[in-house]
Amino acid sequence: MEGNSSLWKNLIDEHPVCTIWKQEAEGAIYHLASILFVVGFMGGSGFFGLLYVFSLLGLGFLCSAVWAWVDVCAADIFSWNFILFVICFIRFVHIAYQVHSITFAREFQLLYSSIFQPLGTSLPDFRTIAMSSEVVTLEKEHCYAMQGKTSIDKLSLLVSGRIRVTVDGEFLHYIFPFQFLDSPEWDSLKPTEEGTFQSSPLAEATTIGFTPELERILPVPSNETTCENWREIHHLVFHVANIFFAIGLVIPTTLHLHMILLRGMLAVGCALYVVWATLYRCALDIMIWNSVFLGINILHLSYLLYKKRPVKIEKELRSIYRRLFEPLRVSPDLFRRLTGQFCMIQTLKKGESYAVEDLTSVDDRLSILLKGKMKVSYRGHFLHNIYPCAFIDSPEFRSTQMHKGEKFQVTIIADDNCRFLCWSRERLTYFLESEPFLYEIFRYLIGKDITNKLYSLNDPTLNDKKIKKLDHQLSLCTQLSMLEMRNSIVSSSEDEDGLHQFLRGTSSVSSL
Repeated sequence: MEGNSSLWKNLIDEHPVCTIWKQEAEGAIYHLASILFVVGFMGGSGFFGLLYVFSLLGLGFLCSAVWAWVDVCAADIFSWNFILFVICFIRFVHIAYQVHSITFAREFQLLYSSIFQPLGTSLPDFRTIAMSSEVVTLEKEHCYAMQGKTSIDKLSLLVSGRIRVTVDGEFLHYIFPFQFLDSPEWDSLKPTEEGTFQSSPLAEATTIGFTPELERILPVPSNETTCENWREIHHLVFHVANIFFAIGLVIPTTLHLHMILLRGMLAVGCALYVVWATLYRCALDIMIWNSVFLGINILHLSYLLYKKRPVKIEKELRSIYRRLFEPLRVSPDLFRRLTGQFCMIQTLKKGESYAVEDLTSVDDRLSILLKGKMKVSYRGHFLHNIYPCAFIDSPEFRSTQMHKGEKFQVTIIADDNCRFLCWSRERLTYFLESEPFLYEIFRYLIGKDITNKLYSLNDPTLNDKKIKKLDHQLSLCTQLSMLEMRNSIVSSSEDEDGLHQFLRGTSSVSSL
């Protein structure tokens, strides 16, 4: 009991409040440590940001431990700083090991930087994909698949070279680097279904094949100088401040709010250090330095909390955000920027036209249907319906990005009272150029929407319930032969009239 009373007395009672500042400043080692802290506190998040933070904070705590041993002769200051240095060192080694373990062969690095990184895919997520794949080298004129013989049991992407696709010996199209070899075949079957290739890709390059299951330590400087008389234990405020530092530094990076909690703990620790330096240490320079640390951490914390603030999305736009953009990790704030400028919600009554073939320009807008249903026809022949959360004019937007003055080749009429979100095409293009991540998202969404339209084009009897299941039951593509899919893709990219011929042929069959 006496021991506890004596410890409490040393922590609280024997530390009178300061009345004047100390005349002498702290040593140069302390100020070096403070500079390292300032630079370290300015670090960001992510793997490399955390490496930056923990390395500089670790060096700062190491310098503070040396300062406590050489200048201050305070066992508790030395002990706390050495403990915090060890924590930073362990965290640095752990994160460095994680980063080092996420290294790939050159082919995978090219693949990640070209396709996955622009979509915001993290390295650990990409590692999961890469671990289920292998690099396959195919010599010139060797077959990747043979028509009617090779089963559809893998997905591959070309890294270098070129591959030629043929059907019955006739050339269809080329496959170039960073394009999938067998996406139509992959998209056509459920995982439990079996099928064979309807075309013959001849490989001339190195490919990456994906299986369908995406399942330094710094030594403490030696110093001959030692303290003969260690000072008394410092005030309780000093120890509580270091406890907050330690808690913040050991928070696991896997925690969702890791950076917010880290900055919060560091800010509280710095605030307590300011109190300790002002009231009990009487050290003006320690108070000033920790005030700077506190300001930096509060700025970081405020920014992180601002990014996490709830962003209100208009009620009419929530469905397209949850259906299209949220699964692709588009933040609510970025979505609000996308929909808050240069776009508007417009209305069409039943029977009114959104576009008339050969009359309406495709240069003006890009739209997503919010409510109702639209009917697409070509020269009086019904092609397919457009349902909510689908782009209205994605084929025109995609096929005329490099051309001006084009006209719609189909007629789009409101089959119900409709409301749709409409962007100014020119201003949307400028905005996407300044947002590379969102640009990649739009490329993906528009490509997926065009694919869905090709599915429904081959089966215009799809009802509302079936079309809503289209994203989850891609085997509907079995009703559309893979040969037609490849022919339509090639025709649309190499011959502007090819797609029209394909549409006319399909619509003629559906009208019989």
